[in-house]
Amino acid sequence: ITVGSINIIYQDKVQNNNEIFLKTSSFDAAAPVISSVGTIDVKEFSALISWQTDEPSTSKVNYGASQALGSMESDGKLAQQHNTLISNLNPSSQYFFEVASSDIFSNEKVDNNNGFGYTFKLVCFAKSGLFFSTSLTISGFSNCIVV
Repeated sequence: ITVGSINIIYQDKVQNNNEIFLKTSSFDAAAPVISSVGTIDVKEFSALISWQTDEPSTSKVNYGASQALGSMESDGKLAQQHNTLISNLNPSSQYFFEVASSDIFSNEKVDNNNGFGYTFKLVCFAKSGLFFSTSLTISGFSNCIVV
């Protein structure tokens, strides 16, 4: 954690004192460190994005079907283990995402995999008789995996 400081100059009016005081306070000036970014618990139309931070911080996932992203899910609760659900996904599409966390002092860190973005693709198989096929276009997908 990087620590900054601020000098505060004030006069104590409660004591009816003309004395001027100088106080120095420290504060956290560093953004959280993000690690272990991954996609877990993938369902037919959703995925759970997970990561860790070195200090309590908020959770935000920017995602989309292109590297322009465009959608966002967030949680303002402070945590060190982050799990954010993104839903209403197209089961046959590739998705790009980045994660972001801010600490209590609003120091924000965005992890976009060094500018490349993280990516996953839902591959779903629709049951057709005794075989599984990816070529069928039906609304009920029975199984999805991440590749």
